[in-house]
Amino acid sequence: MTNKLTEQQVLSQLNIPNFRYITKDKIMTFASMLQNMEPEVAKKALEQFPEFARMMLEVIHDYKDVLDKALTNNTASVKQCYDMYNVVLETLKNVLKKMIYPLMKKVLFG
Repeated sequence: MTNKLTEQQVLSQLNIPNFRYITKDKIMTFASMLQNMEPEVAKKALEQFPEFARMMLEVIHDYKDVLDKALTNNTASVKQCYDMYNVVLETLKNVLKKMIYPLMKKVLFG
């Protein structure tokens, strides 16, 4: 049996007093922690942070903008990096679709 993160552990790792204080710079850390949280902790966090999905999409968009700017240099190494990050972005989108949206739907619409 694996130990899931408690609410206090998650808040401590994010260095915030409660989930309403989560910021854009901490959203990726939060997203990566979801799979390790107790289900009730994840549900409570998402209830307190209804803009999670929107903020995640903003972060993904910001990363894509940075990568697009880097690609304008058109060097082979930049292209390789871009391709690698694009895989990461696609993976994050899939995680959002498969894990976050159903959880948000369940939390928001019961």
